[in-house]
Amino acid sequence: MHARHKRRSTYAYVTNMWANNIMIINTATNTVVGAITQGLGDPTGIAFSPDGAYAYVTNQNPVNVTSNVVIINTATNTVIGTLTQNFPIDAVGIAFYPS
Repeated sequence: MHARHKRRSTYAYVTNMWANNIMIINTATNTVVGAITQGLGDPTGIAFSPDGAYAYVTNQNPVNVTSNVVIINTATNTVIGTLTQNFPIDAVGIAFYPS
């Protein structure tokens, strides 16, 4: 399970691979306010775009022995895309590198 806080936001996102979701936590009240389940197998790592508009989640799929990266729009908390390029099954982390 990994947790990340979106910049300038009152929400934290927690990957929960055992429940196949990403929990959304309101950091002002410390309560779970939602969960994202669409397109997720076993979500592991999470990173946010520099502007905080998108979350990129490494996602394992042990049934198909594959991994992918799911892209989430943080304004709507919906999955807007999936990157499926030959990621290893054990891809568990992701990060942004400043250019």
